[in-house]
Amino acid sequence: MKERIAKATIALFHEKGIKFTMSDLARYLGVSKSILHGISKEN
Repeated sequence: MKERIAKATIALFHEKGIKFTMSDLARYLGVSKSILHGISKEN
């Protein structure tokens, strides 16, 4: 999943520049923001 997040982040950066949100990233991946937060807290 972390690799999918990294690839989505790069894609959104190319699409929107630095102005994308966690909501944009979650929507792009088809998951909730709480899922993303949970994954980021795993480390």
